Amino acid sequence: MIEAAKILEEQKTLERFMREETISRYNRLHDKAQKRGDYSDTHWPFTSAILRYTATALFQLDDRGCSGHH
Repeated sequence: MIEAAKILEEQKTLERFMREETISRYNRLHDKAQKRGDYSDTHWPFTSAILRYTATALFQLDDRGCSGHH
């Protein structure tokens, strides 16, 4: 049981390190983008990518005359 607790603590430490590194990387990239004038491009990157993909798919359906068909 003690070995399992030790492994769990090591896993928690690793996950904390990975989370901190991810946040640091985001902040570094964000700061660089802000200095270049690309500040707005770093906001909502995943959401905007999903929205672009969804909108493109819907427009393609509409272009084919498929809108309104279920």
